[in-house]
Amino acid sequence: MKTVLHSIISQNQCAFLSDRLIFDNIFIANEIINAIHYRKAGKQGWATIKLDMEKAFDKVEWSFVKAMLHHRYKTNLLSSYLFLLVVEGLSATIRAKEKIHQFTALNICKDAPIISHLFFVDDSILFTPVTTASSAAIKDMLFSYHKGTGQTINLAKSSIMFSPNTPHDSQDLFRTSLGLGNEGFISKYLGVPHCTSRSSNSHFNYLVQKVASKLNIWDGNFFSRAGKKTLIKAMVHAIPSYAMSCFKLPNSTYLTIQKAISKF
Repeated sequence: MKTVLHSIISQNQCAFLSDRLIFDNIFIANEIINAIHYRKAGKQGWATIKLDMEKAFDKVEWSFVKAMLHHRYKTNLLSSYLFLLVVEGLSATIRAKEKIHQFTALNICKDAPIISHLFFVDDSILFTPVTTASSAAIKDMLFSYHKGTGQTINLAKSSIMFSPNTPHDSQDLFRTSLGLGNEGFISKYLGVPHCTSRSSNSHFNYLVQKVASKLNIWDGNFFSRAGKKTLIKAMVHAIPSYAMSCFKLPNSTYLTIQKAISKF
């Protein structure tokens, strides 16, 4: 299946495919979330919705998997890639709604691509204008996906963020129509913070805490200087590297981490 997945899985899904990177989703999501955060003018409000799949890998209907395999690929193998085909069902539903103009994606500037959703396995995020038509379309898409696959969206744990130009009554109506609670929007996406302003130490304080936690569980008295260096290179230096692949960390974050390492 690995050899053909790139041709049957939509571009909105970035997991498990050799020619796609998790960082693509992170960069795109941050650009769109940043645009939504600063959209203070215009008649139309925007929103981004982080969907929480309830026990995603435990609630798949085998009849749906079989139907997707029959439609897209013939195989007798059981593969971890099968779940991509399941989530592709939701992506296909969204694209179908877009095609008949029942659901509209966001275009954050003139030359930017139009994007309605980003998936990383079951990690799903939607981008939409705040209209009654959009909320009705989202409800219909999620209901169809649930009926077809057995997947359930945990609305209590899903969250939403509106652009500042969205009137409060429109926000309340949109949120209520989808059955979403008042939970604050996610602070991280795919393991890194979404920065709606200049990167600050507060955005990356979790890295400092992880480094401190790792160093605190080691008793320095049991290691030689060379042993400590080996541990630091193998374990501690790896902690901030993922975030550093996406963002330039503030100097204060570097200095705090380096101070903790030097003390150890």
